[in-house]
Amino acid sequence: MRPISQQDEELFRTVFVAAKMGRADALVARLGDRYTEEWDNPEAGFPYALALMAALNADAKRAQTVDANGQSGYLQLIETLDDVLYNVPDHWLGRYCRVTIRVLLPAFSAAYQEYLSEERAKLHADLTELLDRQSHARWQPYFACTCLVAARLAHEDGQGDARTEEFVDRAAGGPARPIPFPTLGAVLAQPFLVAYAIPDFPARPRVGALMSTLFPDLAAARARVGAEHAG
Repeated sequence: MRPISQQDEELFRTVFVAAKMGRADALVARLGDRYTEEWDNPEAGFPYALALMAALNADAKRAQTVDANGQSGYLQLIETLDDVLYNVPDHWLGRYCRVTIRVLLPAFSAAYQEYLSEERAKLHADLTELLDRQSHARWQPYFACTCLVAARLAHEDGQGDARTEEFVDRAAGGPARPIPFPTLGAVLAQPFLVAYAIPDFPARPRVGALMSTLFPDLAAARARVGAEHAG
């Protein structure tokens, strides 16, 4: 699979910081123009998609913003990732971003509740494919994040503790070491943070321990696990 690169981290950080300062629009637009112009470059769309992802993570309200063509930030991101993955189906971060946005965005974006059922079906298909593709690749520590998404969904869907723990086992089954992408870590760590916040989540201590190993410098992870130990 195409691995996460340092260039991915740097682009995400640049747009995320700019969005926090209210200065990301021109940068995102420039990447969108490049995406339109370089139609024959199979990866030209990913920098634009990653920029949209960073901007949405910096400001969730952007998901409900509608542009001049009547398209929301959510739909722009999904459609761009669709194009990326059509051309580069082994793009790990692109597929993980599409899974993540389908997990998180419909949950808090009331404007798009009508899409929830259809998007949920696509989410499960995408997650199954990503789990299968990464099972045939050399293990990367961030592959555990996909397994935690699956564990979370298994728990939410009432598939039982054994099924949830199976995915936690898969997450912990490969070599674990700190993931060297601190800003992207905020996205990669989401399934860990959500699962660990559920008091009765199966294998919760293992989730916390693995999260601490993979994201030792992520403030949200340190705070959540640290508060638990302090209590």
